Amino acid sequence: MNLCHLSDSNMTLKNEKLRGAYSKQPLLLVLCQLFLVILVVREFEIEKSRGLAELLYAVASGFVVFVATPFRFRLPIFLLLSLAICVFVVGWMNTAWVWGLGGALIGLCHLPIPFPARLTLLIVAALGLAYFRINLDLPFWPVLGSMFMFRLMIYLRELKREEPGTPLSMRLAYFFMLPNACFPFYPIVDYRTFSQSWFKQPADEIAQQGVHWIVRGIMHLLLYRAIKYFLLPSPEEIRTAGGVALFLATNYMLYLRVSGTFHIITGILHLFGFALPRTHDNYFLASSFTDIWRRINIYWKVFLEKMFFYPAFFRMRRYGVQKALMGATAFVFLVTWAMHSYQVFWLVGEFPVGRNEIALWGLAGVVVTTNVLMDYRRDRAKKRIPQTPTFLHAAQKSLQVMSVFTCVAIFWACWTMPGFVPGLTVIATNTQGFWSDSWKIFAALSAVFIIGTVAQLLRRTRLSPTSELLTSNLLSRDVMVNCVVMIALLVFSTPWFTDAFDLKTREKIVNMQREMQTAAEVARDVQGYYEQLANVNSQADPLIGAEQSTASRDSMIFMDLTRSRDDLLDLELIPGWKGTLVGSPLTINSYGMRNPPTSKAKPPKTYRIAVVGSSITMGYGVKDDEAFARLLEAKFNEAIPPGGPHVEVLNFGIGQYYALHVAASLRTKVFDFQPDAVYFIAHQGEFYGPPRHVSAHWEKGHHLLYPCLDQIIKEAGITRDSSQGTVDVLLQQRAAELTTCIYRGITQDCRQRGILPVWIFIPIPAVFELTVDEQPIVKAAVDAGFEVIDLRNWSKGTNPDSIKLARGEHHLNASGHQLLAEKIWEAIRENSLLSAPLKQTTKQVE
Repeated sequence: MNLCHLSDSNMTLKNEKLRGAYSKQPLLLVLCQLFLVILVVREFEIEKSRGLAELLYAVASGFVVFVATPFRFRLPIFLLLSLAICVFVVGWMNTAWVWGLGGALIGLCHLPIPFPARLTLLIVAALGLAYFRINLDLPFWPVLGSMFMFRLMIYLRELKREEPGTPLSMRLAYFFMLPNACFPFYPIVDYRTFSQSWFKQPADEIAQQGVHWIVRGIMHLLLYRAIKYFLLPSPEEIRTAGGVALFLATNYMLYLRVSGTFHIITGILHLFGFALPRTHDNYFLASSFTDIWRRINIYWKVFLEKMFFYPAFFRMRRYGVQKALMGATAFVFLVTWAMHSYQVFWLVGEFPVGRNEIALWGLAGVVVTTNVLMDYRRDRAKKRIPQTPTFLHAAQKSLQVMSVFTCVAIFWACWTMPGFVPGLTVIATNTQGFWSDSWKIFAALSAVFIIGTVAQLLRRTRLSPTSELLTSNLLSRDVMVNCVVMIALLVFSTPWFTDAFDLKTREKIVNMQREMQTAAEVARDVQGYYEQLANVNSQADPLIGAEQSTASRDSMIFMDLTRSRDDLLDLELIPGWKGTLVGSPLTINSYGMRNPPTSKAKPPKTYRIAVVGSSITMGYGVKDDEAFARLLEAKFNEAIPPGGPHVEVLNFGIGQYYALHVAASLRTKVFDFQPDAVYFIAHQGEFYGPPRHVSAHWEKGHHLLYPCLDQIIKEAGITRDSSQGTVDVLLQQRAAELTTCIYRGITQDCRQRGILPVWIFIPIPAVFELTVDEQPIVKAAVDAGFEVIDLRNWSKGTNPDSIKLARGEHHLNASGHQLLAEKIWEAIRENSLLSAPLKQTTKQVE
């Protein structure tokens, strides 16, 4: 018996070696495609915030070493590369914690004690780690949680039935997968599937399939970017039924980011011999609720089936197959909600428990359970779908796909935006002309129906998503497709190509090449479940930016230097506070300003400028003398000869301030300092903050400063009986009116006191720009009576990364403040009204 087992093991090893042999020509083609992939990732800044290009450098280099290494050393090479990537991402110390704690957890699984005792020890260890996860905010938690929160369950279950002989390197490779440190939000890979997939196909086929999936993932991410930048309306912009339909469709399609990163992850694993099955399969084409469950996040579905569905089904089978199916399916959806919350806890540090999630997953469970029962009865009745669809079947299939897409899109909106349905009801019942463009919905649905029906008729067989093996023809086709797509993208990004288009088209093409936040994202940091997890970074490192980790950790300190107020200001800087913010010294004077000590009374022969705004104005992340307000003051005084008037630039900027905050600040603080001019620093998100701010304080009964705000609330149909959600939705529809009202109030307050109101538009760099001609914000400022300085192109020709604190940040570093001060100074000198302090001088310094 042992001899037979040994013989089988030798034969298996021999077959693996044969399959692990690479041919020269296919290998060169794989490397060429990888080279093109890296060029595209760099040119389009794909997942730049987590350093995808740098990861692919390491993967390509490691792949060359992997291929040249004898077969028995390939798993150790994979592990060494995984360790190196982890070190680059979270540093040596955090890597030691990840591998040390991970090794201890794996060791507990192999203790020579009864299984119940091992399980008990693991539960105790998990609870202990959860305690520290809550109380110690350390950078390695998302990586450790990603590697062990689900895999440990799967691994322990498989140990009970695993055959002996699995090498330690395979066990470690399962937990410490190469891309995991860069992508904490990771597919739930099954242990048996992972270990059995090791060179289960010829090496050339696995590697080519891996590159093809990486390319497919890149296309998903680029499509995600295009939808997010150009199609997705913000909730505040939804006014009509057509807008609602567009929002539902595009909001659901943002899931492409998840499928894109999962394709890239599994593609990288393919390059190192792991022929894993696909993670997603044409999920937008699902034709039933059970079909969407089979197609979207397949690894999640497999995990729930193995761990929860089948055990529950077989326990309940004595009550009948139908009842067992229904009960097990309902149980799985209850577990789904719990597992999603569990995943959020380990990756983000929070455990969301809300009625919205429970209700949604409960409803989804009921719908899918009913669908499962219908499918079961249909199968029992042996109803077969013809291989060649008739027109009736094709039309029915098309309607089913459209219906499922619509239902899932609504579910997605409700999950990512709690209160979506009540808000939609308010919009529909309180917006004139809501149904005016409903014909667009009918036209779009008709077009989709016709295209879907024709596509079904042209297909000779049903969708078959299970085949993973590649023929030589498919290999050749994939190589050609990958090369054509990558080269086309590179050509698309060249200046000579973009110069052939008009200005707006060129701007869109250029924006597609950059990883940016939209203005709505900067103004409102609201994200759904998958967006929240997909944005989890490991918080440190040369790969995704060491500065970013510092900013992520230190951003919480901002709340330490502020104190709350029960009025329109909400918060203020603590007078006399001194400390460090994002690694830079920060000092607040006795009046609660980011400014040197000063007096309320204006000294003789002094021209005072009060600068108001949010965190960029305050100088978040830079030293006291590096903020642009301080630099601007120096430029003014350098241009005035000795004996001339002195210019003071007082910095009243505070993070998280919107227009109404500024208006209240002027009345309660700024005017006491007798400024000659007020410089209001504005960004792209001016219309996003005031509605929420006004809504919150109207609910509290606070005085809103300006009668026009009360008038807008009255005209919107808001009463004291209106719910908070209703008030929010109705005011968001009137965001432009609210901001314009506040702007007019600010200019009137200033001019009544003889103060010059100046509005300076400074688009935040690396945020998806809105063309100024299309921005009603600028018009609102002009109509309100501001003296407007439009610095839309202030950072043009400058690499955004060179003037930001870190990748993914929108705050400026010292270089950014220096450049901004220079641009504002140039604009002031060109404007005779703004250069008033210089009129009394005889010398102007260039």
